[in-house]
Amino acid sequence: MSDYRYDPFQNSLQAVSVTNEVHIIPNSSPFTIRLREVPYKANPSTLTMRVMDFLVAAITDTQNYVTVTNPDSHSADEVLTVDSEKLQVTAKSSSSVATTLSAAITSTTATTCTVTTGSEFLVGNVIKIDNEQLFVTAVSGSTLTVKRGHNGTIATTHLNAAEIYILNNLTVTRGYDSTTATSHSIATPVYINSSMSEVATTPTAGQFWPDYSTSADGDDSWNTGTIQFNSVDAGKLVAVSYQKIGTLVDSLLPAEYPWHLRDLGDGSEGDFVSAGNVTLSGEHHYRNFVLNTNHTITIGDPGFLIIKCQNVCIVNGTINGNGVATNFDGTGGGAGGTSASKFKSVFVAATSGNTPTLPIQNAIISSGEIALGGCGVVDGGSGGYGGGYCQINSESVLFNGQINLNGLSSNGGGGGGVCVIAAKKYISDEGVVSVSGGITAGTSGGAGWYRKITLGG
Repeated sequence: MSDYRYDPFQNSLQAVSVTNEVHIIPNSSPFTIRLREVPYKANPSTLTMRVMDFLVAAITDTQNYVTVTNPDSHSADEVLTVDSEKLQVTAKSSSSVATTLSAAITSTTATTCTVTTGSEFLVGNVIKIDNEQLFVTAVSGSTLTVKRGHNGTIATTHLNAAEIYILNNLTVTRGYDSTTATSHSIATPVYINSSMSEVATTPTAGQFWPDYSTSADGDDSWNTGTIQFNSVDAGKLVAVSYQKIGTLVDSLLPAEYPWHLRDLGDGSEGDFVSAGNVTLSGEHHYRNFVLNTNHTITIGDPGFLIIKCQNVCIVNGTINGNGVATNFDGTGGGAGGTSASKFKSVFVAATSGNTPTLPIQNAIISSGEIALGGCGVVDGGSGGYGGGYCQINSESVLFNGQINLNGLSSNGGGGGGVCVIAAKKYISDEGVVSVSGGITAGTSGGAGWYRKITLGG
């Protein structure tokens, strides 16, 4: 064990408190997490755990509804802690596509609309149809009574079968348990009180089983910091508070992995939670990162995005880097053509218009250099812009969305981009990565490169 906190003069452990260490419960068996340090075994236990979420939008001190990233983690009557305020949940709805219009809205002044499934909605819901937000004042079967042009949006007409999104998903009582209602910012952590309880046997839903209570190998002191959950809780974020006593040597990241994959950043930008579509580029350092469903990050100039995340990175939306490598010459396709723009030096490790020539060892990137797909080159015409570069470094990654780094089509197809997802502990990879080369009437651009890497530790 490294950094073992034992004082030989007092013959005792000198445990250090950890508050709200964040983990993702894996989506596959054995549904375990491993704490960053070994927890001190005490009786009664000092290890506590709460399911965690984030605010998708800021709330005022009088607002009686909130929007969270994962409404499926919540239930009516639970108590939340946001900063120092407690809130009691009185009703829950969904933040994804709730339903569709069953009839067109043909007037900008209409105050009712008919939906396919009215049971999805609550009074107080803020819904979005196309680019307009509407505030629900009454629900009667499949008919919603609404205030139009909510939050400064423009009231407009909407077609039959238009998708309806619920933007706020928990109705709450503010200032619960004698706390003071106050305003809270977007991306503020939301903790569900009493949501997880410790047991000393196989856990059921809402329970966790630390390995110090397993008596493994007949040793009552057995303790690696591993905690088991029930499959029902898979995919949830949990915040763990405990007394730490040291780090197991095998929890340290293997030195053979290059530093640019092991670096989780300094967390200086805090928590990122998307509230809509946004443009990002360059390198960013977060504690936690959440790209919500139906939100898109567009990679801006100079065509690459590196996300370093100390705790968890959740990508449920789309990262779009198609054709963003506008300043990189291609290397193939013919003489005499012109690329889409002049060569510019940034991170470079792959040629354009071809499959990237990255230095690879043991199926991982072993160089700190990275690359954008470049512009294709053909005789007598401009090539398509190449795909961008996206790298995610995080302790754990939950990827259910989409990353697009395709080259664009033109006289010469642009090269596909490069995507690397590196996690210290866990990757749930049910998303889609696209790094195709652009199409051309002559030679297509080379396909890009994608790799996911679990570093271990």
